[in-house]
Amino acid sequence: MTIKLVLSDIDGTLINAQNELPSKVQQAIINYSQHGTFVLATARPPQATIPFMNQLPQNTLAICLNGSLIIQKRLNSFQAIAKYQLPLTSIQGLLTLLTSHHLNLAVNFFTERHWLVSKRDFWVQNEENLTQTTAQVIPDLDQQLADHTFYKILCMGEPDTINQLSQYLTQAHLPLNFNRSKATYLEIAAQDVSKLKGMEFIMQKLNCTPDQTLAIGDGENDLPMINAAGIGVATANALPTVKAQAQYIVADCDHDGVQEALVRFT
Repeated sequence: MTIKLVLSDIDGTLINAQNELPSKVQQAIINYSQHGTFVLATARPPQATIPFMNQLPQNTLAICLNGSLIIQKRLNSFQAIAKYQLPLTSIQGLLTLLTSHHLNLAVNFFTERHWLVSKRDFWVQNEENLTQTTAQVIPDLDQQLADHTFYKILCMGEPDTINQLSQYLTQAHLPLNFNRSKATYLEIAAQDVSKLKGMEFIMQKLNCTPDQTLAIGDGENDLPMINAAGIGVATANALPTVKAQAQYIVADCDHDGVQEALVRFT
């Protein structure tokens, strides 16, 4: 079966530990894109995704904010072709839960074009360095939630605290979708929103079936698309839960795993 659609996570998958797109991976994507569609599927916001889209063929699409925004490139900017926003009541429920349990977490809010925080702490600074983007600090952000349309919340903290938050969210039954992109990050979107939802949207546009797709990633937020794809692939550096469920494991992100997947399976 011809693979018409390939979806790849960015951090820990497409790019290496130096946050660079390796030349071998870039060339493999260029080669594949002559006969298929390549999609970046990431928890990153659009502004932290566009630099990688600029290194890839023009027809490259991106599923951003863990599935909440699907974008296509427009010069050095982007156009959203699908949006799934977080309901305000769900956001308020999450913040009430965080306050009641006194969880020490960095809470990050993402609109279509902006990353908002109430303070710039260690976690925020680390993410700024990683993504080469800058958060906008609004000290009384919790009083201004209704003034914005949010598509994702990212909670960052120590693994044990992220474990606690995940447990509390499960017990609270809030209409949210949440999962880890790595041990210290919990990605929170609207209910039923995921990279898989973005994958399904693009499949419909391309008129292709799951068995014509390949998905590759390293985090638990990649699992829905990895499990649904005809070929589900994990990088060698992926979380154990991801490697356990993927059909195949390729080299880690520092050794051109995405290139290996494209050469082996497309």
